[in-house]
Amino acid sequence: AKSHNFTNARKCRNWLKAHIWKCTQTPISVVNHIRDLGAHLNMTAANISTTLNDRRTQAIQMCTKLLYLPLDREAKTTLVRTAILPEALYTCEAAYISIHLLAKLRTSILDIIGTHSSSRCSAMCFPLYSKGEDLDPVLHTLSRRCIMLRRMYFKHPDMQAQAMISDIY
Repeated sequence: AKSHNFTNARKCRNWLKAHIWKCTQTPISVVNHIRDLGAHLNMTAANISTTLNDRRTQAIQMCTKLLYLPLDREAKTTLVRTAILPEALYTCEAAYISIHLLAKLRTSILDIIGTHSSSRCSAMCFPLYSKGEDLDPVLHTLSRRCIMLRRMYFKHPDMQAQAMISDIY
């Protein structure tokens, strides 16, 4: 079935599961989380994003492969910027990001572009070794979410009066 019901209220979920719809004479399935248009939508209090966690795990595996390629640091930073970060941070604006996987991704990227010292500082390594725009996935996530917030703020003028954002320009 292509139709799904979802809600974040438990009582309503129970009602929807039991409700028989006139047009189909059957209940329509109720989902707690679902993948739609590439993003993982979650309607519960649990942090579920299996699709996105799989993408981040795949990006970490790409980092491991890139680490052993015989390329100079500049070529590796270009590959991180153009292949690994887009793979790992796809839909990060709208979905939960596992902090554990984000930390693993951060470490994997640092292994590629930075030193291998046990006492390295990521706050210093990312700006020093990024060769251009910062490669820190945490900063990319923050900037993507801020850009999306700004985009939605201006896309919905009827909601601007309710928003708690003051003019920053």
